[in-house]
Amino acid sequence: WYLLVAPSLILIFLALLLPIYLKRDGLSLEELGFRVKPRARDFALGVAMGVCIKMVNLPVLKLGMWLPHGAPVNVSMIEQIELMGVIGPAEGLGLLFVCIIRAPILEELLYRGVVITSLRACWGSSRRNDLIAAVVSGAIFSMAHGLGHSLYYGVYFLIGLALAILYQRTGSLNAVMIAHAVINGIPSIRAYVSSLLAG
Repeated sequence: WYLLVAPSLILIFLALLLPIYLKRDGLSLEELGFRVKPRARDFALGVAMGVCIKMVNLPVLKLGMWLPHGAPVNVSMIEQIELMGVIGPAEGLGLLFVCIIRAPILEELLYRGVVITSLRACWGSSRRNDLIAAVVSGAIFSMAHGLGHSLYYGVYFLIGLALAILYQRTGSLNAVMIAHAVINGIPSIRAYVSSLLAG
């Protein structure tokens, strides 16, 4: 359960700091690009980007098995717990919630909303500064997700960079949250359904 608890506590702590950050800078969630009712365009872009990213990153991660030091294939949190033999239907639903709802919302508020908005406030918005902000956002995302292997740091950096560019192009956290939910959801739902069928 440490796989579930530690990242959740860190993100919850950061989420609790979000109102202080917003109040200090006189911002609202809507100014960060979050809408309570996402636009159809945001939904379509998020799903399309999430599917495209997943189609590219899965083969790259599978190639990691043939590296000289044999990087293990990256698996979702649900698959990790399933491999330990402790997943049941209730735990699986909790992990689906974490992977598909909690992680995309809190992580995108932090990695895209707060990081990119803060860097824009410091440096101003120009093509060069936006690229640097996207790289910084991707690097922070990568460090949080890399799982200790250089292949994963690279893959997650590119995912974070793609999500940052989507955020900058659309101005919508909703589109990025939906893309992140799709990226996490594809392997997580597959693993959950597999565990239900096997059990």
